[in-house]
Amino acid sequence: MKHYLVILGFLLFSSLVYSQENKVNIILRDFSVCRDTLNFYMEVNNVSSQTVIIYTPKVEDICLNLMKIKFVNMSNNSVSELFPCDHIIDLEYIVIDEKNGVSLDSNKKLERNFKINVAKITPSLIKGETYKFFLELNLNEVPIKTNLKNVFLSNLKSNDVVFVF
Repeated sequence: MKHYLVILGFLLFSSLVYSQENKVNIILRDFSVCRDTLNFYMEVNNVSSQTVIIYTPKVEDICLNLMKIKFVNMSNNSVSELFPCDHIIDLEYIVIDEKNGVSLDSNKKLERNFKINVAKITPSLIKGETYKFFLELNLNEVPIKTNLKNVFLSNLKSNDVVFVF
């Protein structure tokens, strides 16, 4: 009987973990560099069969440690990050509600346009170097308070975009 409970617990845990994974993905597209600005679109796609509530990310979320935008130099693997803040804001929790959450039906997407000032990337990017660029959304790292159902609360990493600065 004890073995059956262990197996049942493992199966339940596995199904919960599997159901949380790959429900949502982030795709970066239309990346361009114009003088001192990096431009790109971020698509958050609901690839599950259920409607989910997605937190709407914005650049300021870097200051809350909810989002990271990283640039990896392909020649030496050094990492630069966008940091548009004077300091990291330490919050007890983030509230997700109708103002900052979007309901995405199955196979629907949320699109956001980002314009990044290159001067806010540290250490600075080097002209002529090739970089791998990606975005991380860390929803599992910060305590969340919400009354909404089906809120997606897992960490996400976007596709990689390779470019020459």
